[in-house]
Amino acid sequence: MEKRKSRSASKAVRMDNRAYLVPFTVVMFLAAALLSGCNTMAGLGEDTQAAGRAVEGQARDVQR
Repeated sequence: MEKRKSRSASKAVRMDNRAYLVPFTVVMFLAAALLSGCNTMAGLGEDTQAAGRAVEGQARDVQR
């Protein structure tokens, strides 16, 4: 009789662990997306700076 109780208790623990698995997985995917997004935004900032330098160079050429 006790073996059945321990099996059902074990099954209940597994079900509780599964309940946390989905939110944990979602959080991990969001964290990965945010971290990769930071890298992309840094690249965008560098591209914007390069475009700004090009515009400044053209403006200087026009003023001369």
